[in-house]
Amino acid sequence: MHYPATARVNQLKALIALFTLLLTACSPPTFDNHLDTYVDRLTRVLELELTPVQLPMPPALPRPRDLQADPAVETGDIDVLDFMALQGCELQQTIAGNNNQLGRLASHSGQLVYTLSFLAQAPACIAHLTAEGETSLAEALTRETQRKRERLGTHIYMATLGGEEWRSLWKPSPRQLDPIALGISDTTNALQSLLGQSRRWLAGDYRVDSKALELELAALRSHAGGDLMRQLAQQMIALSVLNQALSRRGEPACHSSTDPKAEILANVVRKYFVGQVQVRSVALNRTHQQLMQSITGLEALLNDHAAPAYSQWMQARDQWLHVALDAPSSHVSSLRPAMEECGVAPAAS
Repeated sequence: MHYPATARVNQLKALIALFTLLLTACSPPTFDNHLDTYVDRLTRVLELELTPVQLPMPPALPRPRDLQADPAVETGDIDVLDFMALQGCELQQTIAGNNNQLGRLASHSGQLVYTLSFLAQAPACIAHLTAEGETSLAEALTRETQRKRERLGTHIYMATLGGEEWRSLWKPSPRQLDPIALGISDTTNALQSLLGQSRRWLAGDYRVDSKALELELAALRSHAGGDLMRQLAQQMIALSVLNQALSRRGEPACHSSTDPKAEILANVVRKYFVGQVQVRSVALNRTHQQLMQSITGLEALLNDHAAPAYSQWMQARDQWLHVALDAPSSHVSSLRPAMEECGVAPAAS
């Protein structure tokens, strides 16, 4: 039984809406007009029967508590020392600020800033205490400095990959924003800066601008990663449904090289797939490359400090992206037999 082409396309649009609804947990996204037109035209000319397909869901980030790299963060004995004994040290005020109520409730980025400030100020304080004959206190401060240095990577991870801003980066926007139309330069610039600073901090340069750091983290709330995955999901399911329908054709696409369908099929592929869908696909690939360049750099740098749940999600994400990005290429392979039957297939490269 053949349904009208419009009805078949509407079925596909409903299927994509359901798929992306599960991905976004919000209102269904707007169907891409270029993809819509191509599906409609190809379905008409080849009289395809569209049926649902099973596809892998984009993996969601683990729960925040599962991203904790080290839930049991021990408290060093230097933080409860008599502050009067640290007189003459800039570090005294830094520790005091961290020990007050606001300091104890600081965000992960606030804890990172405190750790960096501590590490930057500790050497001068150790030298001062040693000169004043406070040997025991200087030794305690040295031990605490080493402990914080060893945990610095964990603090960077928690403020970046394990933070709320990073979660927003990978969550699709409720307003269905388009990362291609809007651009992601603010996000990629922030990622590049965070990567550069993280390398510098881990190399022993502890300078930090807390306000600039907060602005860079805020730039990650762009939803760029989530919106990219949502659009890749739409593209993948539409092309996969077409691929399945193409594989189940019973009749040849054309009965001769002069079949009128040949010219129509060639025009549909050239104008709507190559001229629109593939152009959009190339833009999605470019956005993916720009976004992931800094993301993978930061993930590689902090891999030893990340929670196991994050590492597992990262691998699943990369595997899903590989499959989703390959959807247009897979569709070309599925489409080629029909084009060969009509004598309009491009020469094999």
